[in-house]
Order: sequence, then structure tokens, then C-alpha cells
Amino acid sequence: MKIVIAAASGNIGRRTAEKVVRTGVETVLLTRQPDKLVDLAAQGAIVKPIGSDDTQGLIEATQDAEALFWLTPPKLDAPSLRDWYTQTAITSLSFANAGARAVCENSIKRVVNISSLGAGAATNLGTVTFVGTVESIFNQTGANVLHLRPGYFMENFLEQVKFIEQDHAVYFPYANDHDLPWISTDDIGDEAATCINWSNT
Repeated sequence: MKIVIAAASGNIGRRTAEKVVRTGVETVLLTRQPDKLVDLAAQGAIVKPIGSDDTQGLIEATQDAEALFWLTPPKLDAPSLRDWYTQTAITSLSFANAGARAVCENSIKRVVNISSLGAGAATNLGTVTFVGTVESIFNQTGANVLHLRPGYFMENFLEQVKFIEQDHAVYFPYANDHDLPWISTDDIGDEAATCINWSNT
């Protein structure tokens, strides 16, 4: 069995990769920063310097793959976040994002996609709306697609250490009574690894 993990050097992707590599299946890790995955390469993983927007690279790297882990990493310096997430104005699957193109070209059977709580709920929720569009694109591929919709990452608390120490508070653009579920990226990665590597479950 061959599993390809995109965005493998990020928090969720790396945790997923660590878990999958330990099972001994053929694992291909895609990242723009291969130096961050040297230890996993030493454990037998194949590391390729391929980004999530490299359609041809993704198609080549996913040949003969049975499963794909997908996470569209945020690119805050992109001229348009909507275009970054979808990588085109979607009119048909032939113009869909690079990951979906790879799934179709190589008839990949299973996809685990990291989405977000609230995906598909409205058209004006920024990145939450955009990952909902990504869900729709993958749903058109014919693969067995599972979308994981986690809440807010607990690790984001680290960005507020200064305020926690000084003000004993955290600051978010939500009302005080707004429910906001939290989850660790490690827990997301663990669940993704279990879902993507169904041969070992």
C-alpha cells in the first residue's frame, strides 16, 4: 500500500506522517521544506520537494498511490486566498485544484482532507468558506473522501502567551458567550493517520 501525505512538514501533516511511517507502509511525504523531514526519511519515508500547488509534481508523486492525505496550507501572502485554496475559479472538475487533479489522474481510492468546523455553512466566512469549496472539489473526484472538520487549534494559544502573562486573558474576535471548540493538532494528526491507513485498522 502506498500513502502520499501532502503538506507533510506542518503540524498536522508531520504528526500524520510520523504515525503512518511507523506502520511500515510505503509513505511518500510532500513538502517545500524537505530538511524538516530528514528523520522520517531515515525511517524509510520517501520525501519529495513538492508543494500543494504543483499539479504536475503531485500527479507524478501520487502514481500508484492508494490513499492521499490533503491539507491546503494557508498562504497569507497570496494575492487572493480564495484562488489559493481553489487554485482557479471553479467551473468544472477539469479546472479543480491540484490535489483533486492528482486523485482523478491516478484513480486514487481514498482521500482524507483536513477541512474546518463550519465549512459549507455560509459564503462569507473567509478561509472556512474556502475549505468548504475544497471539500466540494474533492467530492467530485469519485474517490472515497473523508473530510475532517476540526475546531480551533489549541497551539494558537502560544501566539497569546504575552497577553496571558500580562492580562490573564486571551483575545479573539468573538463574543464572550460564543462557543469555540478547541483541539490539538496532534489529535487531528492521529485521527487522520488512522483514517488514511485503513489497511492497518
